[in-house]
Amino acid sequence: MRIRPPHHGTVVAYLALFVALGSAGAYAAATIGSADIKRNAVKARHVAPGQIKARHVAPGAVKQRQLAANAVRSAAIAREQVQRRHIAPGAVGPSELDQRAREGGGFMTANAAVPPLPMGEVVFVGFLSASQANPDEAAVQTRTPNRDLVLRAFRLRWIPSGVSQPFEDLVVTLRIDGENTQIECGLVSTQEQSCTPDEEVPVPAGSLLSLSVWNFNSLIVTSPGRLLAAVVLDPA
Repeated sequence: MRIRPPHHGTVVAYLALFVALGSAGAYAAATIGSADIKRNAVKARHVAPGQIKARHVAPGAVKQRQLAANAVRSAAIAREQVQRRHIAPGAVGPSELDQRAREGGGFMTANAAVPPLPMGEVVFVGFLSASQANPDEAAVQTRTPNRDLVLRAFRLRWIPSGVSQPFEDLVVTLRIDGENTQIECGLVSTQEQSCTPDEEVPVPAGSLLSLSVWNFNSLIVTSPGRLLAAVVLDPA
């Protein structure tokens, strides 16, 4: 059987069809904009991985509930953007301190609830993680970096939660390795107050720090409250 060549009109028709089909995608891409897409029509499955950049996200559009656990690392956070209100109580311990703080000293804080104390009773408060005063000092002691340091500054604040009375009845003392230092504050347990002793204390490498809270008044039970303290440790 002999195959006849296609008619000239047939060739032209096929060419026109191919051109029309080939230009349809280009036409669609050039003419369909964001205004032509129905709201919420584009789902996550329609977006290729890595196609959404920071410039595509409006400020404040991503909320905490939309982030997976551990999705935001320290490299993604700008310097000095994390404030005290962003940190849960007890969330920061010695392992979370940066290398400079672990090796060269730094800033340590205490924030603990103190119960009513009968006369002569002592409880202890630790730094960085303990949120409750404890009669067992070993349970709350905080170990310092493995190098000799000097305590340059100490600040203490007492916030009472009981009824008012005029007696000074609490003594708070900074302790190193279970021994009292000369840094000491006398407090009235029902009055909010601050204490900033002007003392420097050597802190040997790997020392254990704590605060003792003692009711020295023989007549009364102290009011409960919250003890806040901060120390600054510098290289010796």
